Amino acid sequence: MDYKRMKIDECREQVFNIRRKVFIEEQNCPENMEWDENEEKDSLYFVAFKGDVAVGCLRLRDVEPDLLKMERVAVLKEYRRRRIATELIREAMMYTQTELPNSSIYAYAQVSALQAYVSLGFTVLSKVWIEDGTFIPHQTIFWGTPLSIGAFLKHQDDKVDTTYEEYDARHPSVLPKIEAYNQRLEVDQF
Repeated sequence: MDYKRMKIDECREQVFNIRRKVFIEEQNCPENMEWDENEEKDSLYFVAFKGDVAVGCLRLRDVEPDLLKMERVAVLKEYRRRRIATELIREAMMYTQTELPNSSIYAYAQVSALQAYVSLGFTVLSKVWIEDGTFIPHQTIFWGTPLSIGAFLKHQDDKVDTTYEEYDARHPSVLPKIEAYNQRLEVDQF
């Protein structure tokens, strides 16, 4: 399996094919929620290829200085259970650590995939909630430095429907988890 970092102009057709099959056809997500050119144009994609065929993708998007949002993690059905999504996530984390060392990543993870994120060091920051229009349970997750959790919380506060109270990020147990993960990361370097 080859993993490539690409801009949308380099992989639009392949990525949309994966996302259409996974999110629109399999998970019945509304098509109008799946593609937003304003979000696509500045996003960075991590794409898994088997030969010339794109089989998985992940989108990483700047939302604030030092804060990235990981989205649209998808693997074609016939290629699942091969740790492709895990490797895509790991690639995004390594990119962030090396190219944007002061940045953190957050995502709205589907509960069915939550353990994969947790095993890579993400911290769960929210209770289960249902994404509008999808009926799919999600939880908010975070990976990064303790200092950058403030940027994440500020970004969330800027949304009308989100408050600090929805997140456990201010709970004393969260920051030590992030610190411990970062210490492991310095030793392991993936």
